[in-house]
Formats: sequence, C-alpha cells, structure tokens
Amino acid sequence: MIKRFGPALALALIILLALPALAAGERPVKVMHALDYFHARQAKDGGFNGSTSASTGDAYATPWVMIAIAAAREQPGAWKVDGHSPFTYMSKLDIETRALASPMPPVYYAQVILAFCSSGKKEFISHAGSKYIDLVSKLEEYQNPTDGHFSNRKLGADASFSATITAWAVLAMDSAGETGTPLTKAVAWLAAAQHADGGWGDDANSAVAPTALAVLALTATGSTASADVPGAIAYIRTQQVDSGGFKPTSAHYTSADSETTGWAIQAAWATHTNPDTWTKNGHTPDSYLRSHAQKNGSFYQATGYPGPSLPITTSQAVIALSGQSPGGMFLPVPYPTSPYLSKFKPVFDSFKPSGGSRYTTRTVTVTATFHDTYHGTGIRPAAVTLTVDGANKTHGSTVNTHSLTHKLTGLSNGQHTVTIKIADYAGNTTSATHKFTVAVPVPPSGGGGGGSGGGGSGGGGNTHPGGGSTPGGGTGGGGGTPTTLPSTPTTTLLPSGIPSSSSVAPSGGSVSGAPVGSGSPFPGSGSPSGSTSGVAAAAGSGQGGGGVGTGVWLGGALAALLPLGALASFLVHKKRMAGLEGASHGRTLPGGGSPWQRFKHWLSGGRGAGSAPAGGA
Repeated sequence: MIKRFGPALALALIILLALPALAAGERPVKVMHALDYFHARQAKDGGFNGSTSASTGDAYATPWVMIAIAAAREQPGAWKVDGHSPFTYMSKLDIETRALASPMPPVYYAQVILAFCSSGKKEFISHAGSKYIDLVSKLEEYQNPTDGHFSNRKLGADASFSATITAWAVLAMDSAGETGTPLTKAVAWLAAAQHADGGWGDDANSAVAPTALAVLALTATGSTASADVPGAIAYIRTQQVDSGGFKPTSAHYTSADSETTGWAIQAAWATHTNPDTWTKNGHTPDSYLRSHAQKNGSFYQATGYPGPSLPITTSQAVIALSGQSPGGMFLPVPYPTSPYLSKFKPVFDSFKPSGGSRYTTRTVTVTATFHDTYHGTGIRPAAVTLTVDGANKTHGSTVNTHSLTHKLTGLSNGQHTVTIKIADYAGNTTSATHKFTVAVPVPPSGGGGGGSGGGGSGGGGNTHPGGGSTPGGGTGGGGGTPTTLPSTPTTTLLPSGIPSSSSVAPSGGSVSGAPVGSGSPFPGSGSPSGSTSGVAAAAGSGQGGGGVGTGVWLGGALAALLPLGALASFLVHKKRMAGLEGASHGRTLPGGGSPWQRFKHWLSGGRGAGSAPAGGA
C-alpha cells in the first residue's frame, strides 16, 4: 500500500526540507551568473529564448527557466520586460499545439504544470494558455487506464519512455494537488518498474535521469517505502566518473554531462544526502557542474558541446546548484514566499562630459566609469561602444572592465551628443546619453558694422577760406565703407596772414560755408563752398548693419538742418568781417587792443567780448 500525504502536507514537507537552504544565506555565484544569462534572454513578450536578439520567447525553454528562477528563490512573475512576465507569455500561448509538436507531449504538459505551480499560479492550471485548457486533464489523456503508466501515445498505447514520462506525470499531478486514482495508479506502476540493479530506465537498461526522476517523484508523494530508494541512489553512484560528473548510462556512454550530473545532484538532495560527499578522483558532482559554466553564465552540456538548448541545460544546473544543504532545492520546486529580485543591468558610476555642460575649446575628453551588478557576469570590454553625434567612435578609445576614455578633437561649435553603451558577458546592456555644447569665441571679420544710415561714412571735411579743409567726422558704425570726399580746396577768401579756417574749426565737426551773396566784402573772390558732404555720406553706400533705410532718414534730417547751419555760418562770418573793418582803420578799443587783436583773442578761446587779451595780441 502506498503511503500518501495530503497535497498540502506534501507541499509543506517540501518547503520544510528547503528551509535549511533558504537560511543558508547567499546564493552561489554560478547561480547568480546563470540568472544574469536568463535576464539577457528574456524577450519582450516575457518568455525566454536562447538568443539575446529574439523578439519572442521559446515555448519549450520558458517553462524550464521559470522553474529555475523559483529554485533560485525568485518569483518568476516578478521578472518583467515591458510589463510582460514569463507567466504572461505562457498565458497567451497555444499550449496544446506546442505540446503536440514536442517529442513528448505528456512531459511538456507536466513541465508547464510545474512552471505554473512554482510561479504561484496553480489556479490557472485548469484554464491555461490562449485556449484555456485543463492541463491535468490533457496530461491524463496519455495514461494507460489499466496499469496507470504514461507514454507518448494517448491511453498509454505504447511503452516507449514510460519510466521517464510516468515520473514527470507523478511530479506534475502531485504538484497540482491531485489525489485520485490516476496518481495512485501511476505511483504504483512507477515503483514496480524499478530494475534489479536499483535503477529505472526506458528500456531494459537503467539510466541516471529516469532513476533520479523516479526518486524525486516517490519522494514528493511520500511513497519512498514502496520502492528501494537506497538501491536507486547506489545505482546512481555507479555512474560517476573520474571528473566527478555522471554519465547517462553504462550501456552507451563513458563520459559525463551536465544534465545527467544535475539529475544526480537532485536525487542526492531529495534523499537528504549532500552530493559534495560523492567524490571521485578528488572531484565532486558540484565541481564538475561548475566547470561547465561559461563566461556568459550559461552551462554547457559537456566540454566543448553547448547541447541542444542552453537555456534548458542551464535551468537544470541552476536547480541542482541552488541546494546548499540536505533538503536543498529539487523538483517539484515550491513557490518562493520570500524571494530575492536580482539586479542584472550594468551600472554607470560616472560619465563626463556631464549633460548640459559648455566648453570654450574644441577638444573634449570623454570619460566614464562603470561596474556590473553584484555577482553579475562582469563588464565585457569588447561590447562597450561610444558614439558621438551618431558616429561610432569606439575605435581609439581606451576601454577596460571598469572605464572608458576618449579624447575628441576638432569639435565644431554647437551641441554634440555622446552615447556610451555598456554590456556584461551575459548580454545585458545599459546605455547613457549626454549632450554638451562647444562655444569657442570667433573673432570679428571685416564689415558688418554701422553701414548706411547706421552711422555710415562720417561727415566729410569742409573746405574753408584760406585753403585746407575741416577734418571729417570719421567712418561711422562698425566698419561701413567710408565715402571718398573731394580734396581740392576752394579759392581762399582771407587775406595773407590771417589764420585759415583749418586751424580753428572744431575737431571732428563740419562748419558749412557762408551762403553766396551779392554784398560780399571781397570783390572778385569766389564764394565759399558750403560742403554738403555730410549729407552725401549719410545717404551713401557704406556697407554694414544699419541698412539703407536708416541712411536715407539721417540724410533727410541733415538736409533739413542745412538752413540753420548756413545761418550760423553767416553770423560768424559777419562778426569776422566787422573785426576786420575796425582793424583797417587802426582803431584802439577801450581797455587796449585793436578790434582785430580782440577778434583773434576771441577765436583762440578768450572769454568776454569787452576785455582785451592780457599782454597784447
């Protein structure tokens, strides 16, 4: 008679058996690396694939990875990409179609059931996938109703792989909480199928994998008394080789592989045996399995051989290595109630130039420091990239496992964009983008100043009696083209010895000539040439920022002021003539000095029209 525990009691027993491992503290480094590998291969739909570039998960690898995540004490439902978890992927999958396309449909149903249970989604087993199928009912379609064994054909119509398939079915039904006849018949058949050498096999020969599965199934259901479990463990030990690993069977194999070794380790934990005590030639199953861990966190099936599916092989290794003491992890893996949540993205510690920075040089050095997360696979220098304004600048950079340096030269003025992407060996990536500005001062060149009307050409120098000309106002504005002024003086109006107007005119200003009149005191003399050069210059063609419109306006204003300038010139000229008239009669003014001397003193800056210059002329 099969000894049975209720499903709740069985689950509690499994959890209790796992408690020492949960209390053991930190998870093995190789397990953390494997989780890093899984993270990098989670697709956007939440499933897992063997490729980092896959857009969708793999229907056969995903259930395995879900179980492995739970074995590593993390909740599979917490692993999300774009809001999609592995359970999201499985809930949208046509599970029946995928099962029928697999080599062993009932095994696939069993693995999906175990994946749901380990993810805390047991309630969805009765309406799973996109077609809401009952997974247990679908599984039991492959059971022989007479003796209870399972096979690849419905109603158990053949005996191929019966030991392996039946063991998987028992694990799944027990995990789903089944207690009826299908389970009890399957357990009875499985116990009776044990070979004389202590093992189980899918043919006349025993093999490690079906033997370990049978031990796990009988342990989970509390039916170990119905079979020779110690004899099963003894058989498994006979298949250990000098490397510490286990070969599948003695019939056709001479070397070990990772999956077989993983099954042996699970059988040891299920029977409260520490597999580290199973030494061969100084090696243990654990050391053998770790030796097949790759830099990216995956586990190879054998030396130099990745196996048919790296995610599946890696999942089996994670389940085996997650047990750290007797009662450690083994199938069925219970849902972790106090999970970890591994961090897997590489992290930037610093990145310069910082965002929004400004430089007045065309040479800028890009520097970054970074690290991988705790117990991650580590930064892979060959996968670190630098782009500047969309162009790959990785070549010429100094890159190692923790930093990048690159000197940018000849940068143009304006905003520049720098992106650095870092990646670990598992394939997880993190990128950061900073924008900075180069603003090197540019010296002014040529024109661009006042221009016509914006200052334009300065007022031209006026020709005064006695020769010479009044200095012009200079070129106005910021670099307008000056207008060439006439340089030929007009006829001299003053007698010899009288100072010319060029020596007395205010610097920088233009004094207009007196208007021509019929009463000129100097018969035969030419009229003073009243200069309109200031107007001409303002309306001229000086080039600059002022514009033609301003020049026209200023020219018009000067033209309007011309009569006032002419009147002022006439009054000055009249006063000058009065002084000359007094001098011609030799008259002496009160206080000393002749009118001419007094006039000359006034022109040179004297004050007071009625006072004579001190000391004479």
